[in-house]
Order: sequence, then C-alpha cells, then structure tokens
Amino acid sequence: MNVAVVGGGPKALGLLCELEKLAIESGSFALNVTVFDPFPPGAGEVWDARTPEHLIMNVRPEVADFRCPSWSWSFGDWVSRVKGVESPEYPPRRWMGEYLTEVFRAVAKSPHFDVEWIPERVTGLEQSDAALETQWLVRSVPMSGSTPDIGSMERAFDAVVLATGHHNPQSATWHQRIMNDPALGPGTNVRVRGAALTAIDAVLDLTEGRGGVWLEEGKTLRYVPSGHEPRSVTLVSRTGVPLSPKPPRIAEHRRDIIRASCEPLRELSNTSEVQPSSMWWDTLIAAAVSVARTWGLETPPQTFRQVLFADELGDAASPTALQRMEASLAMNRGDVPPDERWVLGRVWQEGYATIISSLDRKERDPEQWARFQDAAARLERWAYGPPERTVGRLVSLTRSGWLRWEMGTDERHDIDAVTSAPGVAVNEHRDTLWAGLRAAGHVHVREGERGVLTTSRCQCVGGSGAETPGLFALGRPTEDPVIGHDTLNHHLHGEAARLAHTLVLAAKGALV
Repeated sequence: MNVAVVGGGPKALGLLCELEKLAIESGSFALNVTVFDPFPPGAGEVWDARTPEHLIMNVRPEVADFRCPSWSWSFGDWVSRVKGVESPEYPPRRWMGEYLTEVFRAVAKSPHFDVEWIPERVTGLEQSDAALETQWLVRSVPMSGSTPDIGSMERAFDAVVLATGHHNPQSATWHQRIMNDPALGPGTNVRVRGAALTAIDAVLDLTEGRGGVWLEEGKTLRYVPSGHEPRSVTLVSRTGVPLSPKPPRIAEHRRDIIRASCEPLRELSNTSEVQPSSMWWDTLIAAAVSVARTWGLETPPQTFRQVLFADELGDAASPTALQRMEASLAMNRGDVPPDERWVLGRVWQEGYATIISSLDRKERDPEQWARFQDAAARLERWAYGPPERTVGRLVSLTRSGWLRWEMGTDERHDIDAVTSAPGVAVNEHRDTLWAGLRAAGHVHVREGERGVLTTSRCQCVGGSGAETPGLFALGRPTEDPVIGHDTLNHHLHGEAARLAHTLVLAAKGALV
C-alpha cells in the first residue's frame, strides 16, 4: 500500500512513530510512505533548526515525546544527553528542530516500512478510479527557497494524509530578515501588527537578535542595547492587551480539583443537547469556583461568568499593558492573590484535555459556537502565554518606553506578526490544494468553523456527508471540529494512533 503524507512536520512524524509501534505489535505489512515537504522532515518549516538561538520554546520539554522502536529518547532525554542540560524549563526552539530532524532520520530507516522524503510542495490532489480501486494523484512542484519552480509532477497513491500544519508560518528566514533589515534600523519607529507570541518573537529579534544583552540586577532585568536597535517598537493589536505569563506548575491537589470538576463535561458530551450548552459553561465555571477556594477566595460564579464573557480591551479605563504584566507576574510568584482571569487560565490549562474531548466533532449551534470561540480566545491568552522569563523582558522594555502597546486595527505596520488562523477556510484563497478539495466536494467545512470535518479515525467527510475514500486529515487543517492542536503533542487527541491503526488494517487488506 502506498501512502502520501502531505506535510512533514511533527504531526506527520507522530504518525510514523505510531505506525512503527503497530508494526511491532501486529506483525509485518507492506506499507510505503512518501512524505512531501519542501523543508527538512520532522521539524518542517515551523521548527527549523536554523531558528535563532534567542527564541525559546513556549511549552515545556515534556510535551514532546516521539519515542518509538527506532528512537528511545523523549525530547527531555535528548536535551540531557546531547546538550548536557538537565531539565531546562524552556530550551531554545532550534533544539526542538534538531531533535525532530534526528527522530525522522531514525524512523525513516525503520525495517518495518519504507519512508521516502520528496522536498516538494503539493499543489493539488485528484481522485481517480484505477482498476475500480480508488487512487489519488498527487500533484507537486519543486521549490527554490519559498518560490515554486516551473513544472510539476504527478504520482499515484492508495491513500493521502493531509498534515499541512501552519499556513505560511513565520519561519527562520522571517526572523533573520527582521534581525538584518536596515529599514528597521537605528532611528526608526517600528510598528508591529499583533501582540501575541509571534509579535513577541519580533521584539526579541530586534533586541537580543541584534546583539543586545540582559543583565540581572537583583529581581529586575536591565537591557543593554547594542546600538543596532530601532528607536522604538509599538505592538498594535485588536485588544491592546498582552498575553499572561505562564506560571510555575500549580500544586497537585489543585490540579486534581480542576480535573475532577471538569470530568462532568464528558457526560454532557454524551447527551443530545448541542454543546457547549449553558450547563457546559456552568460546569467549567464551577471548576474555577472550587479551585479558587484553595486560595481562600470565595468568588461567586456570576463574577467568573462576567469576566469570561466580557470584552478585554486595553482602553484608557483599563489597566495598562505594563500593569497587567506586572500584576500577572506577582500572582505567579504568590505575592498577591490570583484574580478571576488567572484562576480561569489555570482551569483551562489543567482541564484542557477533558474540555476539548467533550466538544470533539459535536454538532455546533453557530451562535453558541461564536460565543465559545470568543471566550476561548481570552482563555488562551490567560493560559498559554509566554514564559515568565520572556514577560520579564517585555516589562523592562515597556518601563523604559522603548516598547509600546496600542489598541487598534491600524494596517500601517512595518512587521506583520499575525499568524494565519488554523483550519483551511480562512486561507483557502491562497491555497490551491485545499481550495481544489473543497470545490470537488472531497472535504467539508461546517458553518461557522474553519477546519475540515473528519471522522474519529481522521477520514475526511465530503460535502455530501459521506466519508471520502482514502483521504485523511490530521492536525491544524481540522481545527474547530477537533479543538486545540498542539503541534508537538501527538498524544493529546490520540488521532495519530487511530489513523495508524486504520492504515495498517488497509495495508493488510482491509478497506480504507
């Protein structure tokens, strides 16, 4: 059986690892896997090992674990053995790229199946009936840097897995351009569109990336410029509100309270009521009330509800960006009691696996779903912001007046640091692959959602509601029907393992 995997990042790597595990468990099968990606497989474009050293990870090392028969180290193990560093909280991002690349090289040599990497970008798929068996023709083009070359190739496969990941991510090349662009040099006032993680990366590119250094002076940080920085940087975003810093791990008993309080969400998911219902929200807020009591806080549910569903804007009547960052850091240290946002962030973080599984592929009410997306965007800001180390740097730069924060939708910017949304609907006009699949009815995006609908074993559902033979999708292209795709955590949804099982059955003669 010949399988094409479109996209060679961590999601594709996780699938290969799961396939090899099944090969050991279930015996031999004939499977040839061809990975299409113009960037080195394993790391892909996002985790390029050429990423500048000053950019650190925003998740802890234990999230990434690609152990399989051909590879015996988690990322934490690899960092300890190869880099000689024990348990770093947030190591350099390029280390993850090195790790993922090495894992792919090992798995590609597996004796249990054949793996080939083709450094080309897939531009389209076409379904054909060859000898009454469904096949897919994969059309791809070679790449010169980020530009497609003239000419394309077509190859036939029995099944295709779409793991296309981020659309036009900010790559190592993007960071290098910011670090070296003379138009962003001394004397300039740089405006950055966005204030989330990518925008923060741009700030670090313009400071540490240009030779500036940080000095610790007691509990504070002082930036020593290199002289190559711009005069100022302004982050412009819709809310003008910074991300909250990730706190240290909360105590185990609090994590247990959150997880136990969120467990009824699973039961609600088995009812006929469309989720998230009012009872679903009541359950989530009850978890916040329960864990808040462990800090001696008797916060009524209505207060949490008001905070959760209120617009969070950095206007004149609100705390400044600097005040918000300083307050969040103080809460992380335990210097002041946590507020409602901080508590809700911990509920979202610790209860995440249960929260997302309770909504997995459920029917959506467009109005309720829009409300969920608005609330989820706020919860993400409170739960999954940058490490404290990074926020400490932002505080110092903001205090000095060099870094400024602004609310607005001003399109006058020097750097666009807004990451493309997940799913396929938003980027379809720039993506011939997904546009063609939707036009042909091979995939379907439900009203109000961004990603394609799949079954629990990752098979794409077409516009008619029927499963599309031999076509699968994994990761960010399925966002909304499947919620919260952590790029590095291929165990969170269990999809890689289920898809591997399906492909192995097909390779042994069962139908895809």
